[in-house]
Amino acid sequence: MKRFAFIFTLILLLFQFNLGFANDDKTFEKVDLKKKLERLNFLLETDSEKFYLEANTVESLMRQDADLAIDFYKLLSEYHYAKGEHETVISNLHQAKSFIKEKNVSEFLKVNLNLGTAFYFLNYVDSMEFYLNIVTDKVGQKDPIYPQYLLAQGMKNQLVSDYLSSIETIIEAIKILEKVKDKRKLAIAYNNLAINYGHIDRLDLQLEYLLKAVALNQELGNSYQLIMNYNNLGVNYKNLKDLEKSIYYYELAYNELLTFENSFLLAQNLMNRANVHVLLDEYEMAEKLFLECEAICGANQILHGTMLTAINLGDLYRVQKKFSQSEIKLQEALLITRSLKAKKEEGLVIQNLSNLAKDRKDYETALSLFQKYHFLNDSILNQKVKMEASELREKYEMEKKENEIISLSQQKLYQQYFIALVVVALLIFIVLAQGWRNKHRIAKENLNAANKLAKVKEETIAAREKDLMDQVMEKVVLQEHLNTLLLKIENQNYESLATKVKSIQKKQNPWDGMLHKFQMLHPEFINSLTKKHPVLSKGDVEFCSLMRMNLSNKEIAQMLHINVDSVFTKKYRIMKKLDLPKDTDFTSFLHSL
Repeated sequence: MKRFAFIFTLILLLFQFNLGFANDDKTFEKVDLKKKLERLNFLLETDSEKFYLEANTVESLMRQDADLAIDFYKLLSEYHYAKGEHETVISNLHQAKSFIKEKNVSEFLKVNLNLGTAFYFLNYVDSMEFYLNIVTDKVGQKDPIYPQYLLAQGMKNQLVSDYLSSIETIIEAIKILEKVKDKRKLAIAYNNLAINYGHIDRLDLQLEYLLKAVALNQELGNSYQLIMNYNNLGVNYKNLKDLEKSIYYYELAYNELLTFENSFLLAQNLMNRANVHVLLDEYEMAEKLFLECEAICGANQILHGTMLTAINLGDLYRVQKKFSQSEIKLQEALLITRSLKAKKEEGLVIQNLSNLAKDRKDYETALSLFQKYHFLNDSILNQKVKMEASELREKYEMEKKENEIISLSQQKLYQQYFIALVVVALLIFIVLAQGWRNKHRIAKENLNAANKLAKVKEETIAAREKDLMDQVMEKVVLQEHLNTLLLKIENQNYESLATKVKSIQKKQNPWDGMLHKFQMLHPEFINSLTKKHPVLSKGDVEFCSLMRMNLSNKEIAQMLHINVDSVFTKKYRIMKKLDLPKDTDFTSFLHSL
């Protein structure tokens, strides 16, 4: 028995001894990974490509420890941010976020703030606002991330075109960043402040802050931000009409891009430089740059860039009187615009084709193309466009009449004086008859055009009314889902979540802005109704708007969450307020306003 107890004790001691070694191995392994993380941090600053290669070899190991994984994926996101690969940045930040524990509030806020900032570079306002709202509830003015939070808010305001608010917020962030000497974030702040000043035409202040951003990014060796700065300086000097300096900064950006390996930015730079050379009448250099841009876009399947290059080359060849080459490029561009469904660019191509036909003195084709451009851009009421169309029509009619007069004049040379008098008389008769016919034809064309315009206007308004009602119905359905969700949440006693859902619910009122949008479609209706009948309430006007849109009683009841009988009651009360007889067709009455 004693021997058995001794053997058992010995086995237990050996087991504890091995367990201790296992724990020591894990400790050593964690220390080793920390050293590797420190090396990666060093490589990110000194040799980014070597950083990326080594990071790929240790990713699976880093994921074994939550704290190390968070720092690892944050380093990866910094690497891809410097490359301008913002979608990959977002993926890395989500990976980091998945390892953050609930108690680690500081890290949670940092990652969400970086996610919001990353969505700025993709122009995703809603996503950016979502992540910034998470931070807003928990960040304070004394938090280290507060200046970065202010900068992100300013960037968000810029995306929604609230430039003055953006400037005010970014300046506040800059004051703090300058105190703490955070050069990396300060460079971003200077650049975004400059962009805002450009939007409000303060080119002097835009130039000042772009030069500050350049100085910092040169010091930091931040190639991506430096390229953006140089390109923005190129635009700034172009707007200031200093084209030589514009070229200078575009070429600086180009030199950086040669080692940066970003085909999209390289193609964009070549196109911008080419357009400045066009303004300098340096057509040969402009053509060379456009062709280089076209080759890069083709090799990298940048279809939008190929389209814009073809448009620019077509216009350049037209200016140089190379009409055949111009037509080839513009026809190429037209095919791409239609495949991309790029209506704005399609209109530009058709306009350029019209200008090409006009330069060739083919006024009939020019007029036909111009009319297509005219209708495509929904600018039939634009006086300038109408004048240009009228000028083309007059030139075409004049050319046609001149050909007839020349033909008749040649016949007169071989006629006797008497026959000449007869011809003159006939000519006068023909001119008068032609004038009458033209007057009748033009009147008929004008009537047809007016009818077409009225039809297009009616169809457009009907389509927009349908879009408006679809939007309202989507919000109505959303309200129903929110009500259902709220009921479930309240049953589960999730008060905090219920409060947030109620907050969203308040913001998602299906009728918010509906009356304003309807008034934009039918300004004369709302104004006439409220002016003639001021006794009507806002709810009455909304009900009349729905009736005006030819919705059935059932559809109105569904949208207002009432029964059909209540719709009849509502209509009867409004008719009573308007002193209308009971047998009045209420819908026809509303259409008559």
